[in-house]
Parts: sequence; structure tokens; C-alpha cells
Amino acid sequence: MRKKMILSWIFVFLWMILIFLLSDMTGTKSHELSKGNIENTLTTVIEKTNDLGITKPEKNQTQKISDIAEFLNYPIRKGLHVTEYFILTLLLYHAFHQSGVKNKKAMLFSLLICFLYACSDEFHQLFRQRTSHFSDVVIDTCGGMLALFFLYFRQKKKKINNFSNLKKF
Repeated sequence: MRKKMILSWIFVFLWMILIFLLSDMTGTKSHELSKGNIENTLTTVIEKTNDLGITKPEKNQTQKISDIAEFLNYPIRKGLHVTEYFILTLLLYHAFHQSGVKNKKAMLFSLLICFLYACSDEFHQLFRQRTSHFSDVVIDTCGGMLALFFLYFRQKKKKINNFSNLKKF
């Protein structure tokens, strides 16, 4: 049991380090990296659909892909923020749960740390030639709240299933 607890906290800290390292990039580098990944994905999909005859190559296809990638960059980046804090909150909840913290307290502590880490992340970005907005903290915290909703509904489903199994007897 103690090994599981220690391992769960190690995963929390590793995930926090990953978030820190991603935030440590300059704004320009981060923007270019995400836009480049979107362009590569779109290019691969379009090339495959062209090869299969689903689509046909067009004039200025490279420029169109770049324009679409630029358009998608912002919402995809914010979606990734939600996802990384969703995962952080799940990891925190699991670590608290493994440490013997009861369900509601584990949820509350997990969300609180998620919020505080999002705040510290935005503060950190001030020193990396990036913008820092409270709206990003809200977006990150929404990822944590979604994780808690996920956990809550998963637990409700388990209770319903357990109750259904009891009725069979």
C-alpha cells in the first residue's frame, strides 16, 4: 500500500515537471511548435486522402494548410491546457486517495492544488516572454473541474451498479 502511495505522488510530481517544462518555452517557440504539429498532422491527412482518391491536390495547398493550422492553433492549445490539468487533477486525486484522504477532501484538495499550480504556471510564464492571463488559470482549473465531474459520475455509476447487483439477491 505504501509503495502505491509513493508511486502515485511520483506521478503527480513528474506531471507537474512536464507542465513546467512546457511552460518554460518562450511564447514564440511554443506557438511555432504547436502550429508546426498541427500543420504536420493536416499535411499527413491530406496526403493520405489524396493518395486514396478521396480528395484531390489543390493549388496553394501548403498555404491553405498553414492558414488552417493558424486558425486551429489557439483552440487546440487551450484544449491541451484543459487536458493537462484534467490529468493533473486525476493524478492528485489518486495520490490523495492512496494517502488515505477521504473522497470529498481528496477532491477539494486536488482542485485547490490544480488552481494554485495553474496560478504558479501563469506567474512562471511572465519570466519566459509569454503572456500571463487569469483567463488561462480559469481554463486550466476548468480542466480540473472536469476531472472531478468525471470522478463523481464514475463513482455514482459504481454505486448504481452495486445497488443493481444487490437487487439480484
